[in-house]
Amino acid sequence: MKIIGLTGSIGTGKSSASEILNKEFDIPIIDADKISREAVEKGSRGLNKIENEFGKEFITENGELNRIKMGALVFSDEKARIKLNDIVHPEVTNRFNELVNKYRNQEEPYVVYDCPLLIEEKLTGFVDVVMLIYTSYDIQLKRVMLRDKISKEDAIKRIEAQMSPGEKIKFSDIVVNNDGNYSELKDNIKKVYQSKFSKNNTCINIH
Repeated sequence: MKIIGLTGSIGTGKSSASEILNKEFDIPIIDADKISREAVEKGSRGLNKIENEFGKEFITENGELNRIKMGALVFSDEKARIKLNDIVHPEVTNRFNELVNKYRNQEEPYVVYDCPLLIEEKLTGFVDVVMLIYTSYDIQLKRVMLRDKISKEDAIKRIEAQMSPGEKIKFSDIVVNNDGNYSELKDNIKKVYQSKFSKNNTCINIH
């Protein structure tokens, strides 16, 4: 079984690509954001560790993580951020491995690991192929403005807060261009699917 690491910057269409891979080609998806939330959900081992480390004041009356309070803490306290990561990351890794083993036992030929920060967090070692959804800057900017209903200036700030798509290309095995519409993205992904996600030493650009 090959693990395909799917990634892309804000506004490039990674979520659409994930949907296409799942719905059109029946490839299971492991959603990094979802398992990160599950790692600290109510009653989880991760949340219990957070309570023990940071105190009950970071747990809501409903027994859930107080994300606003925790976010404010880790934003202002680097040591707290590291402690939180030391709790959450192992839980996420364990859940990731559980799902990989599940799909391997089901003899799935491929599974997609949908992870926005796959490259930034240096998680490429967990996958066999890195597939980047790429969009030109002008189109990316327009999409972010439209989707989030924000000004051009705010959209630029959000885009520039991330690693640029151009930089991510250096770490990618397959680059899928998404300057077009949903149908064109589907066609481009079909080309990738037909190539059976062959891992190459050089980057494959699909236009």
